Amino acid sequence: MGDVGSILLGFVFAGMVVWLAKSLSDFVCMAAFVFPFYADELSTMVVRLKAHSPQEQNIGRLGMLARPHRKHVYQLLANEMNVAHWKVSVGYGVFQTTVGIGALAVSAYGMAVLSGYLAIWAACFLVFSACVRSSAGALVTQGSEEYSVGIEEQKQRAPQVARQQEIREIIGSGKSPRRSEDQTVGR
Repeated sequence: MGDVGSILLGFVFAGMVVWLAKSLSDFVCMAAFVFPFYADELSTMVVRLKAHSPQEQNIGRLGMLARPHRKHVYQLLANEMNVAHWKVSVGYGVFQTTVGIGALAVSAYGMAVLSGYLAIWAACFLVFSACVRSSAGALVTQGSEEYSVGIEEQKQRAPQVARQQEIREIIGSGKSPRRSEDQTVGR
């Protein structure tokens, strides 16, 4: 969906919560159904603001928030830790439903209890987020060496891969393959 679609949906959901809420308790309960996304966004913003490097001094800390990244917990789970996308989606859905239904249940006891309930879930998410970020960080660091070796191998194989692709295209089109100069010189 990308950032533009996510921003649009976030705005629509936030607008629906504001429009449909009849009281502060209603507002908090409806917002609790999208709690995982709020918690993930806020924790990611903090991580990104802390990770401000000296090379990015010209854009400043707040400018960092406008740059593309892949630091959300769900992205780390799916991309860095290789958890299947459907498992991440189901996990977020279960978490979202649990927090939302729980918020509806405890809202009868007043705003103090509801706030405490959401604070407990926020703390749980922050611990989970820290564990995921720590594990994914170790994987990214370990993978960066493999990545740089992989790039060199790709550069060396590029002419062979291009020739193989050309042959596949020729075979698919029914034309006869052309010989390059280095292939005809040896004949």
